[in-house]
Amino acid sequence: TPYGFERQRADGTVLEICGNPMPGGGFVTSYPDVTSYKRAEQALKDANETLERRVRERTRALSVMNEELLRAKAAAERANLGKTRFLAAAGHDLMQPLNAAGLFAGALAQKLDSEAQRALLTDLEGCLVSAEALLSDLLDISKLDAGVIRASVEDFRLDALLEELDNEFRLLAAARGLELRVRRTRLAVRSDRKLLKRVLQNFISNALRYTESGGVVVGVRRSGSVLRLGAWDTGIGISEDQRARVFEEFHRGSPRQAGREAEGFGLGLAIVERVARVLEHRVGLQSVVGRGSAFWIEVPRAALEAAAPARDAERPAAAGLEGVRVLCIDNDPAALRGLESLLTAWGCEVRSFAGLGPLRASGQLATWQPSVLMVDYHLDAGETGLDVVRQLRHAWALQAPALMVSADANEQVRAEAEAEGCVFLRKPLRPLALRSALRRLLQHEAQVLRRGMG
Repeated sequence: TPYGFERQRADGTVLEICGNPMPGGGFVTSYPDVTSYKRAEQALKDANETLERRVRERTRALSVMNEELLRAKAAAERANLGKTRFLAAAGHDLMQPLNAAGLFAGALAQKLDSEAQRALLTDLEGCLVSAEALLSDLLDISKLDAGVIRASVEDFRLDALLEELDNEFRLLAAARGLELRVRRTRLAVRSDRKLLKRVLQNFISNALRYTESGGVVVGVRRSGSVLRLGAWDTGIGISEDQRARVFEEFHRGSPRQAGREAEGFGLGLAIVERVARVLEHRVGLQSVVGRGSAFWIEVPRAALEAAAPARDAERPAAAGLEGVRVLCIDNDPAALRGLESLLTAWGCEVRSFAGLGPLRASGQLATWQPSVLMVDYHLDAGETGLDVVRQLRHAWALQAPALMVSADANEQVRAEAEAEGCVFLRKPLRPLALRSALRRLLQHEAQVLRRGMG
């Protein structure tokens, strides 16, 4: 019968012994030497075991490393969020004295007669505005890096947005001897309106800063299914080696070329780049040194048709503030003094309190009714300005016009205030913005009363 087996000799040689019967009778036995084959087979087994062991060890090491990376990432995210919260809290506290200083400067402007004094006050106000802008930009950068800001995408027309930008920057351009042309359009886009406005504000501000003569054009250009919104200027331009760095933090153009050494902190375009990432829009630039630059953002076009903007030929003239009764509530004594000084200089009758408790204790809740409420959002003992507005409106049984102010950069505060029917202003308050907001409130109230009487 056939057989086959292996035998290892004392010297390590391995023989494969096989026997088979012959067809015509007889038997054949063979003794091939398979030592090299067996050694190669064993070496392969050893290598496979070694490889498996190394794979297991490497997998364990990668698992440990992955866990460490996850822990490090979580720690970094916690630190980033902590930094954001710290900056938000610090920004709120820093905005309070800036707010009071701005109000005092506005009140002082009403009392100065000397041109030299007015010039000094203008410089002071410029420094306050610069400090406010830096704080605001730092807070925005921190929130964007932490992923706190989310886009709220909708379809909207561009006509109103461009008109707001025109009104915002027209006087600044004129003060610098530049021409600002905002091209109106009836087109619509799909984006986040507030974030898109911030991008365009930074484009325009940057263009005005680095343009010494000529002007800036703000408008829309069609590019297939997207619209390019941006600012085209006749400024100093950007050299090719600097274009890759313009969206970095604290990178500024040459002040010797721009001629305005004290302006800007190099954060505007860094904010633009981060906002564009949140919106998933593409930003671009073109520039020729000595001839000007163009910055734009590409936004998806919406199918929404825009009607021609209505022109109100009978818009009422802005009313004065003489005799207007204003109730101010703020837990910052300096802010209250600044408001009193400024509003009194405008001819308003002002009563100010640190909260609802002191107002009730004064006994004036039943004897004096204001024309406008002006309330800070964050008050003491967990009380908010919205709580105060609701209780005062309930006590007087009327929907008193209210102006909500806060140094809190959280958009939820603005949303809550507007949902309650309040006009929202962020600290530091600028006298012109405050005066404009008060006039709008009074005009709206007068229109409501006229409709009620009709």
